[in-house]
Amino acid sequence: LNISTENNKMGKVYSFSLSPIVTCAMGIPCHRNCYAVKLARLRTNVRNSWKENTEAIRNLPPKEIIDTLVGYINWTRCRYFRWNVSGDFNIRNYWDITVAVAEQCPETKFLAFTKCYWTAEKPRPENYNLVLSVWKEYKPRKITTGLAYYNDGTYPIPSNAKECPGN
Repeated sequence: LNISTENNKMGKVYSFSLSPIVTCAMGIPCHRNCYAVKLARLRTNVRNSWKENTEAIRNLPPKEIIDTLVGYINWTRCRYFRWNVSGDFNIRNYWDITVAVAEQCPETKFLAFTKCYWTAEKPRPENYNLVLSVWKEYKPRKITTGLAYYNDGTYPIPSNAKECPGN
């Protein structure tokens, strides 16, 4: 399993990612402008890591993945961990794996951004923060809080939304 220990945007935050598009929600409109696809084209090592993680989720027993991730997180004593810098939960057992890891690592704060809106209705531990990503008109029907909006200036976002001072 490939775990990143930091990146340019998040700094020293550990993360686990999957291949973009193939693990994303069906019918998402953002695949044409996906930053992760662009990054995968530019960085072979990143693309290969994400592909290896995706294959591991598809082929290894969930318990083996959970034990490996929990062992690594506890060994490194990481305080912050992000799921899905690339990819999403639309793959066999992945959501359940992430929840089990968070349950077994209560001292670590977990974060995931997702367009798999069904995850918002699933139970998860207190240390697991889930943010639903909105892409223009692609948004959850029932949920109206805890959303992250993509703002390219072509689609209105709520006036009470806070802008991320990044890119």
